[in-house]
Amino acid sequence: MWATRNTTATYTSADYGDQWKPRPLMPFMEDATLALVAPVIVYWTMSLLFHWLDASDSFASRRIHTPLELRSRNKVTLHKVIRDVILQQLVQTMVGAGLSYFDKEVYHNPQITVDQVLNLVPVTISDKAARGIAFMLLPAMRFLGAIFILDTWQYWLHRAMHTNKFLYRHFHSHHHRLYVPYAFGALYNHPLEGLMLDTVGAGLGYLLTGMTTRESVFFYAFSTAKTVDDHCGYLLPFDPLQIFFSNNARYHDIHHQSYGIKKNFSQPYFTFWDKLCGTYMDPMETPRALRLAKEANGTAKISAASVDEKTSTTSVIGVNGTKGARQGKGPKTEGARRRTVIGDEQKQYNTSVFTKDEEKALLRGETIAM
Repeated sequence: MWATRNTTATYTSADYGDQWKPRPLMPFMEDATLALVAPVIVYWTMSLLFHWLDASDSFASRRIHTPLELRSRNKVTLHKVIRDVILQQLVQTMVGAGLSYFDKEVYHNPQITVDQVLNLVPVTISDKAARGIAFMLLPAMRFLGAIFILDTWQYWLHRAMHTNKFLYRHFHSHHHRLYVPYAFGALYNHPLEGLMLDTVGAGLGYLLTGMTTRESVFFYAFSTAKTVDDHCGYLLPFDPLQIFFSNNARYHDIHHQSYGIKKNFSQPYFTFWDKLCGTYMDPMETPRALRLAKEANGTAKISAASVDEKTSTTSVIGVNGTKGARQGKGPKTEGARRRTVIGDEQKQYNTSVFTKDEEKALLRGETIAM
């Protein structure tokens, strides 16, 4: 940790006083400024990386959705998404800069912190153990506490955005114009929603846990990275954010689909609120997974093309091979009505949150975890 590099056995409280301050992480920028800049840098760096994966067709087999789905199902252009994200980041940066003008930087004097640990621990411990508690355990506890506060704030506000028609129609529906999430759209929100959901939520995590200014740099940057990764549209087996967190790209993608829009509200870290409140949807509970499971058991029939090609909602193949779109302008016959129902049904099934290889595994009767 950073504090250990500035701490020696010769430090005393009198050496620093209450105004002790370490050298900035970046020699050309104060940590308070870096806390505002780092999330922006992380956001665009990661978004450009995932955009390069899209453009180069790298890891195409790990995509959740096909490029055709991305182009045909989303209701907003990439240009508008980028414009609104920049607007939100400008608002967040200005708010953060304004608040930092009135709120002084927070740092913990290393020796005072060690002294406090030694005084609070009821048993005698070594100076090395005290430093481990002061500069590793306590920061980790503050970080986890901030994550809990952010997850709690975002779950309940996010859920309210869906259960309250006014909030959804005027604010949160902006974000759900993206039926197929991608990295650039992670912060595509109404500016007021972005301010309340992200800026206020992360700010509360920072303030209520007593984080230092330097710790906030990592908290804000890491939370931004997690949000971008959750919207990236890829299931990457080597991605640590998807390995260590079940609240990942697949989990949030379910929420962006019509069948999951009232499920999986939790973001950006853990899923416990969804599980506690009955709003959790496992990937094996999605319509496509249930349909493929029936096929594996021999109780339903799915067109092979719908698995091999992962057909989009713009080219629908019914479960019996018929087209779902209505033909002609005359009155619907019983057969036509059945084909329409089958087509609508298959649209939902083709809204998949699985890669092509995973769908083939489901057809073999295997289970896919989050």
